[in-house]
Amino acid sequence: MSLGIKDVIPRVLKNLSGKRLSTFAQLTQAWDSLVGESQAKHSEPYALRGKILFARVDDSSRAFELSRKYKMSLIRRAQFIVGEENIKDIVFRVGELSRK
Repeated sequence: MSLGIKDVIPRVLKNLSGKRLSTFAQLTQAWDSLVGESQAKHSEPYALRGKILFARVDDSSRAFELSRKYKMSLIRRAQFIVGEENIKDIVFRVGELSRK
C-alpha cells in the first residue's frame, strides 16, 4: 500500500521537533502584539534558528529602528511568551513580506 502526500505530511510534521515548531508558532501568533500593530504591518517573523528569531522588515529604516531602539524590549517580551531559555536574540533583515 502506498501513502499519498496528504498521509505523509502529518506524519513528518509530527516527527519534527515539537518544541521548535511550537516556539516559532507561538512567536508568529503573538507577533502583532509583540511588536505592536503599526510595526507588525511592516514586519514578520520567518525563522527560528537555535535561540535566534529572524524577522523580515519591509524597509531598512524600520529595520534599523527595531534593532536599535526596540530590540531589547522585544526580546524580553518574546522571552515572556516562550520562556527565557528559548530565545536570546532577534535579527531584523530587510526583505519582501510574504503575509502582507
